[in-house]
Amino acid sequence: MNSKSIAIIGASGVIGTAVASLLASQGHRLGLHYCNNREPLESVPTSISKLGPHIIHQSSLSTFDEGRSTVNYFIKHLGQLDGLALCAGRVPWKNEDELTADDWNNATFELTAQPYNMAYHFCQICNSKSRIVALSSISAKYGGSTSSRHYGAAKAALESSLLGLSRTLYQKEICINIVRAGFILTPQQTRGRSKQEIAERIMKIPFQRAGRPEEIADLFSFFFGHNASFITGQCISVAGGD
Repeated sequence: MNSKSIAIIGASGVIGTAVASLLASQGHRLGLHYCNNREPLESVPTSISKLGPHIIHQSSLSTFDEGRSTVNYFIKHLGQLDGLALCAGRVPWKNEDELTADDWNNATFELTAQPYNMAYHFCQICNSKSRIVALSSISAKYGGSTSSRHYGAAKAALESSLLGLSRTLYQKEICINIVRAGFILTPQQTRGRSKQEIAERIMKIPFQRAGRPEEIADLFSFFFGHNASFITGQCISVAGGD
């Protein structure tokens, strides 16, 4: 696999770190973004890339300008980017009976509008045959749950908007694909749930086990690889049949 320069937005999350570690182990040079917690990025291997050290950048991504400037920062320090991995986004748990307009607006901005803004900006300045891979959730398929209705809706909107964007980029052969993650044992999925609730959720999965972050990272790696050069506008679930 040829070495590439790839920016990972939300690289300090459990899945983002798994994606970063795998891509780094394959020799890619990375731009590693984080919002609050830099510590997980220290575990990403840095000595393998032939293109130079990874670049780490902090941003809250609280405005469209910050989203675009984060992409620009990585281009400035890495040179022309070959890929953009969109892994950021919290699960804002809240019962649907208590959701406010601000809850809906915040989820939509963080999980739909900002990643789309960054993807769109990237497409305006990147080379042809570049790649974008975005993290979505099985919640988009089921419309979330009673405690994540706004999350599921925002992820569904992200999928729709990015698949629409992919259809405008055929002439440049820019590939945009989506990885829809099933139930992965991460702090965001286990926070606030009892062991029994977690076990009951896992029993709903046909494979009857939770997924691993590395299984999500594998598909990200594939979409950035040579064998995915003829694949765009696709959303693939890694969910054990869920």
